Amino acid sequence: MKHSRRKGFQVIRDRLTYGRRVPLKTIRREIDHGRDITWTLRGMPAPAWVVENWPGSATVIAVRSKGLRDGKPTDETRYYVTTLRTNARALLQHVRDRWSIENSWHWPRVPGVNYVGGSRQLLRRVP
Repeated sequence: MKHSRRKGFQVIRDRLTYGRRVPLKTIRREIDHGRDITWTLRGMPAPAWVVENWPGSATVIAVRSKGLRDGKPTDETRYYVTTLRTNARALLQHVRDRWSIENSWHWPRVPGVNYVGGSRQLLRRVP
């Protein structure tokens, strides 16, 4: 990553984390499946250097998930660049839906069984 891009990301991160005037902002709390998570989305229009590198980019967002997952504290922030031009609530729902789909694509793991790559072909049973 070039220094100018790294510096640009730091500016975006700081503005979305500490900025008081963020154009897009919404909060949603989820209590389900052993989780108590608060999702916070903060977003802003994509800066010129982002649009230049990723044509069609409209918005840069930060999604923070903070709370308890299986009784353990969690605090994660993920950053996204999107071409979607919509409100904050719809963007947060889109991100949540995407993770739901992503998680459902993974093969369930069976303890003691190793699989070859992503296929379900049994390699060997581990004692």
